Amino acid sequence: MMKMMLNAGGLGFKNCLCVLIVAGTVYTASHAGQDIGVSKYQVDRISALSRKIEQLEKQIVELKESHKKEIAAIKKTTHPRKLTVTAYSNTRAQCDSDPNVTASMTKPRPGIIAVSRDLFNQGWVFGRRVHIEGLGIYEIADLMSKKHKNRIDVFIGHEKKASEFGKRNLTVALLPNKKS
Repeated sequence: MMKMMLNAGGLGFKNCLCVLIVAGTVYTASHAGQDIGVSKYQVDRISALSRKIEQLEKQIVELKESHKKEIAAIKKTTHPRKLTVTAYSNTRAQCDSDPNVTASMTKPRPGIIAVSRDLFNQGWVFGRRVHIEGLGIYEIADLMSKKHKNRIDVFIGHEKKASEFGKRNLTVALLPNKKS
């Protein structure tokens, strides 16, 4: 009976470990010609992990759908523009005398950006979020040197990786403020 169930499900009987629970009794399938016993604890653990996998798969689907909706809202409510996007790390060569504190008085961390002062003066201020084409959503937490215009600097904690990021022209959109 079990062989028929496995074959109907498209699973190879000889290469699969299968557990069938009927009225509290544990049955085991064959694996490479050997019987493999499974305890009630193992069956319960497998069931719990299977439920967890199902929950995580549902969360992934929900997050993907939420992301699609957020991107659609961005396109409707913002005026994306092409900006020069570079990357920086918290080194003295790329920052001021204290590279471990941003202009917003926070610690540099992945997920933040520095903006040029012309953007800052146009409302691209600390705490606002931006969507950068191909990179995702970032929070404004730092300012760039006065010499830069229409530019964003993505924080990357590793100096070599920041340098390898290069200089890119990407579409960037300032996201609406979150409603309180």
